[in-house]
Amino acid sequence: MAEFAPPRRRGAALMLATNFWNIGVAVIAALSLQYAELDPDPGAAVFYTFLTAVALAALVLVARLHIPESPRWLVARGREAEAKALVEKYGVEPPPREEERKSLSGYWGRLAVFTAAFTAQIHTYYIAVYYLPYAPGFAYGAELAPLNFAVAHAGAAVGAFLLLPLIDRSRRLAFLSAFVGGLATAGALAAVHGAAAQLYLAVLFLNLVFSEWALAAVSVLSAELFPTAVRSTAVGIVTAVGAVTAYAWLIYADAVFTEGVLGAGLFFASLTALWALGAVVAALWYVKGVESAGRRLEELV
Repeated sequence: MAEFAPPRRRGAALMLATNFWNIGVAVIAALSLQYAELDPDPGAAVFYTFLTAVALAALVLVARLHIPESPRWLVARGREAEAKALVEKYGVEPPPREEERKSLSGYWGRLAVFTAAFTAQIHTYYIAVYYLPYAPGFAYGAELAPLNFAVAHAGAAVGAFLLLPLIDRSRRLAFLSAFVGGLATAGALAAVHGAAAQLYLAVLFLNLVFSEWALAAVSVLSAELFPTAVRSTAVGIVTAVGAVTAYAWLIYADAVFTEGVLGAGLFFASLTALWALGAVVAALWYVKGVESAGRRLEELV
């Protein structure tokens, strides 16, 4: 998508595609609730949900088999005849010749910035959505967990559309705004904890708006600022480091939950600290980083 979207709307296209994560979560959650109503056995609901995921995976596989390879990637790999055939078949603009860059050498700074930002984003997402409702000392109890989950993902889904006016004007400003807003709303979330549940959920909604902004900003920048031949490798590293550390922390959190050690207060402190880390990284990028909005990919690598 980074390669084929027009430069002036590339950010919006990538961000809206990313936002289907939230829509998919909402759909599968609604289906799971429906399955639970159809059959009181929890195992049956889980089984039906699993079958739904398998069916959707099969649809994705069929779709993937009909998606052509990237002509830019083919050219970068020296497979120009295949690229020319695709250009002629689909009537798209011939890919420009890029300087041969087939390694991440020289791009480690960008990789470090985006990896740190994505790691902060995904950890804060898990803390706010999944961990806090079950933490000892959480004022509203685990009974709030389903509503907490629903409100959080509603905020995330709405967030992408709220960022549309900004993402293609300035990537650096969108990146910084996401983490500054996330930090402010994380502090507010800790401050209103213990007040009316409706107020807590309203602030949570806003925090997840900025969480989606942060995810969108990192996703768009990662898709733009690496050479075609190694772009997928770079995006894969950014995603893998964030996801692996988040899941490792989930195992740790599960262990300490059973001992009652990790309470709501520590989670709120961790939430704020991680948003602060992301804000520092985004501020560094705002001052030193590349402004990629509206520019062709060839200008950015």
